[in-house]
This record gives sequence, C-alpha cells and structure tokens, in this order.
Amino acid sequence: NAVSASVNYFRPTPEQRERTAQLVDELKKAGVPVFVAAGNSGPREDSVLFPADVENVVAVGAYTQGWSGSNYDDRLDRYSSRGGAEKPGPQLIAPGGDMFTKDNHGIIQMTKGTSNSAPMTAASFALLSQAFPEADYEQKMWALYSTAQPLTGDSKKEGHGAMRVFEAYQSLKAKP
Repeated sequence: NAVSASVNYFRPTPEQRERTAQLVDELKKAGVPVFVAAGNSGPREDSVLFPADVENVVAVGAYTQGWSGSNYDDRLDRYSSRGGAEKPGPQLIAPGGDMFTKDNHGIIQMTKGTSNSAPMTAASFALLSQAFPEADYEQKMWALYSTAQPLTGDSKKEGHGAMRVFEAYQSLKAKP
C-alpha cells in the first residue's frame, strides 16, 4: 500500500498542517508511505509546497529522460520545486516531463509536472511490496533512496536523486 497525492497549498492553516502531519504519521506507523508532488514552482529555492513539506511525507520532484544535444540523459526539470534555507527539498525525483496522459474526457495529451512523478514513486513502492512482502517500510524506502542516481549532486534540488526501481528491486533481492 502507498498513497500518492498531487495537491498544493500556498498558505495552509496551522490546523491543516497539524492534521496532515497526524495522518501522515499514522500511515507511516502502518507501513504506508505518502508520496506527494513537490510542486512546479522551480527553479526558485524553498519552493516545495504544502503538504509536500510536511515531515514524513516523501516529496517527489521531476526529471525528464531524453536527448540533450547529442547525448541521451536524465535531467532535472527546471519547473520542479526545490528546497533551500527554509524548506527541505524533494526526497526523490521521478520521471515527470513529456508524458502522455488522458484527461477526464478521454483526450490524450502530453503533460509535464511533479503530478506525474508522485504516482510513479508510489507505484514503485507498491511493486517492491508485491515482490518482497516480508520487507518492511524502512527496508523498501532504503532500497528506493540508496539506489537513486544523483543527477546534479545538489540534494536540495533532487534529494537522493532519480528513482531507479529496478536497482531498488535488485538491492532487496540481494538481502538475505
């Protein structure tokens, strides 16, 4: 089980912050991570929005896979919200740009944003849960964090780096 959310508030009330933190803590104790889109307010520092900035939430930023000049590489998306002096940045980044999605009317369009990235991380956690039902919350999160590939080397922009679910799977498979 995992929760994915793509909601952002610029000015949450103290009550909203407190209640959200309580719910996230309860879910974490039950072994259910909460992955939240960090927001699309980059490249400004301290631009991660509520509720992605709540403790124990896994804030997710965005990167795009593709051609850059003559090289195929992964690159942190400019719009992906970042941390700074006052707020932590995303813990992970996942594909978020140049993705085809279908809207409520069945129209397929190319989109970009951390709203695409958050469900990818939640789905990856769910895949690890299916493959390794004996692994606990911390082990699966460690697998995602420890195998992520840094793209910029700046943890305030990308946290642990670009999620690599196959490598996370391999790391759990190698555990006795």
